[in-house]
Amino acid sequence: MQEMKTEFGRVRFSDLPGERMPIVFIHGWGCAGSFDYAECVSSGALVGHRRVLVDILGAGYSDKPENFDYLPQSHARYICELVKRLNLGEFIVCGHSLGARAAVAVAENLPHEVKGVILIEGSIEKEFLPYIDEGEAKFISENREKFIADCTNDEDMRFVASMRQWSAVALWRSASELMSEGSGEWARRFYALAQPKIFIAGGASEEGGFDLNAITKAGIEILSVPNGAHAMIWEMPAITAEWIAKAAAKLTKDGL
Repeated sequence: MQEMKTEFGRVRFSDLPGERMPIVFIHGWGCAGSFDYAECVSSGALVGHRRVLVDILGAGYSDKPENFDYLPQSHARYICELVKRLNLGEFIVCGHSLGARAAVAVAENLPHEVKGVILIEGSIEKEFLPYIDEGEAKFISENREKFIADCTNDEDMRFVASMRQWSAVALWRSASELMSEGSGEWARRFYALAQPKIFIAGGASEEGGFDLNAITKAGIEILSVPNGAHAMIWEMPAITAEWIAKAAAKLTKDGL
């Protein structure tokens, strides 16, 4: 794992070698690039690509500053700086869940370098999360633990393990933006991107945060992963890798 110093703290990331089009992976709320994507991008379908896995500020192994707003566009600024320092040249950006918003902002900021956008169950519409509307202070003092306790009833505890690596401040500010009145603008911004775009949805997903009918009407291709749920990246990593590779091939016309 490597790191890059930013104005607000150190961002940590993995840069895995490959000769084909680089893909920058941005994770979602409560997750981490080092956690979500590690097994998925190591699958045979993606090993030919250069793969950059980012732990965004506030999450995973990256620093967790309290003086950062945790808005998607703010994450995008240092991710753009990172790809420039890495001399990626042209690349694909891939965002999962809430990471879709930062992916859209990266594509807006680097229109010539970003050659395609892949959103996996991207949260581009307004969503609701419990406890967030009770305020930041209460979330930090008690509601974060309530939210985690609710999640511990699930059979799969990996999300809880990942969420515990987030700062409470980052969780609340990120979720608050997700629930804001202007949250739906991310769908419009995604549709308006000049770059080719693909949306990957789980065939068995019950996740909100996106409107497949609206995405279709916008002329964006949807790839449906059979039996895939919102957490398909770590629940079925090899299969998800195949679909990401298919999307990358379609976007770059370079074949599988």
